[in-house]
Amino acid sequence: MRIVTTWGANTNVGKTLVSSGLVLSALREHQAVQYLKPVQTGYPEDSDARLVSRVVDAWRLGDSFVSKTLFAWKDAVSPHLAAGTSPPDDASVVSAIRQSVAEENSDADLVVLETAGGPGSPGPSGRLQCDLLRPLRYPALLVGDGQLGGISTTLSSYEMLKVRGYSIPVIAIVENSGLENYKSIEKHVDAAVFPLSPCLPPPDQDNGIIDRHLKQWLMDTMDTFRDMESYLRRCAKQDREWLEQAGERTLHSIWWPFTQHQEISSGYENVTVIDSRAGEDMVIMNSNNNNHTLRSVYDGCASWWTQGMDAEHMPGMALEVAGAIGRYGHVIFPRNIHKPALDVAQQLIREVGKGWASRAFFSDNGSTAVEVALKMAFRKYMVDHDILHDDDVKLHVLGVQGAYHGDTLGTMDAVPPSVFNGRLQTPWFEGRGLFLDPPTVAIKNGAWVVQTDIKDYDVHIRESLDAHAKAYPDHCVGACIIEPVVQGAGGMRMIDPEFHRAMARVCRERNIPLIVDEVFTGIWRLGAPSAATSLLGITPDIGCYAKLLTGGVVPMSITLSSEEAGILYKPWATPCPTQTYAPQ
Repeated sequence: MRIVTTWGANTNVGKTLVSSGLVLSALREHQAVQYLKPVQTGYPEDSDARLVSRVVDAWRLGDSFVSKTLFAWKDAVSPHLAAGTSPPDDASVVSAIRQSVAEENSDADLVVLETAGGPGSPGPSGRLQCDLLRPLRYPALLVGDGQLGGISTTLSSYEMLKVRGYSIPVIAIVENSGLENYKSIEKHVDAAVFPLSPCLPPPDQDNGIIDRHLKQWLMDTMDTFRDMESYLRRCAKQDREWLEQAGERTLHSIWWPFTQHQEISSGYENVTVIDSRAGEDMVIMNSNNNNHTLRSVYDGCASWWTQGMDAEHMPGMALEVAGAIGRYGHVIFPRNIHKPALDVAQQLIREVGKGWASRAFFSDNGSTAVEVALKMAFRKYMVDHDILHDDDVKLHVLGVQGAYHGDTLGTMDAVPPSVFNGRLQTPWFEGRGLFLDPPTVAIKNGAWVVQTDIKDYDVHIRESLDAHAKAYPDHCVGACIIEPVVQGAGGMRMIDPEFHRAMARVCRERNIPLIVDEVFTGIWRLGAPSAATSLLGITPDIGCYAKLLTGGVVPMSITLSSEEAGILYKPWATPCPTQTYAPQ
């Protein structure tokens, strides 16, 4: 079954006429067709479903045709006004459409779903229709505007749909003004543009059948609609074939992270092919038992914890990203600045780094953010302990068992051996540090229980550092790195908050810089700007942030630092070279 959503670039552009022509063309090709009007105003005097049904009856093709209106109001105004004080919520509208379409059970070959107004017209709740219908993301047939000014409205509507992820294979334009707007429009879109001849307005009286002008217009444009419907059919076939074949083709092309490829090499049905995303759900291809259908699934891991924004705010994020790309593209950053970078840096310093951070360093992912933090922390430690130019001193980190800070070489060495490192992952691996076994907390029988044999956390940490210093006399612990509250990749282990606080206290005593890796837990993941400061009450020297930083739409990370950790002002007795990953 194919589904096409008919959108209008404006009011009175002939959206229902185009829907009628498309329906009629499919019926003439012996296809079963369903016409669906989710929202109708001015009802029952005005009914688009009734007009399309009359067109079908005029050609006596009604045996394979069904039409339906889901929500209707009497006032001939915008849906958000007509619906009054008790409109259906967005989820109810989307659910009603899905139920009516019945994708897996319907006998229809083609479903034509016609919107009310344009992409930017409000739905019953007041939300824009292009956002309301975004979870469905059916292919769009945009009916352009053939009037003066119609080039602008058509292209604006096209871009409004495009930035929200709709595919727009076809634009149809009823050229009522003879301006040939289609010639300009087709130069600026990646869609097939079909011009249609003018259609004279109907007479005032309603005699229960279509008027002769409309019937003549449908006869005159029959060949164009046949070509249009055929083109849409080919596009749908290509899309379907791509989705069906993508899994098998992927096995010969893609190398995934964190994947045992031998487990999926036996069959492409183990590959999840994603068609789209809206809110917390993804639409995927269901290839089980050769039943190639699209279905919605819940993204339980928030796409590796990068997603935190609901469906309502996602279009705004897409617009911001598109706006930044359109204005800046990619520009060199050292000694330069632009508004998005400065705004983000200052907001994170004010909110996430409140009370301790003063500088922000941009990089491209969480692992790199930790690499930056390690360089900054080690530099601070060497300056504070006057070993900056002592090449004989080696540096270690203080961390905990089960930690994970990324997959670049430096971060892999800042954790103990695990499935994420070791010789099989990188022959260069060398766990460079003291890694304590932390007390964990869990709920048992409805109560929080601390699992540990350690009696005094502070004493235990001091004694462990002292023993490590004796075992490695040419090494210094130059940084402490923790994942506040909970270890993500380590198995969602909850660390006793008192143990993290003790680590912070001891590091302060010994002037060891403290790094909080909040790539997973930071930026409101745990309901607070910073798990370290807001939940644990500790003050770090350096913090690492990514994932929720961009909502997962682009790879980016930020390393926040205190003024001292950045060493931006401290005088040295001798000159010091500039660092490549941390401020001088």
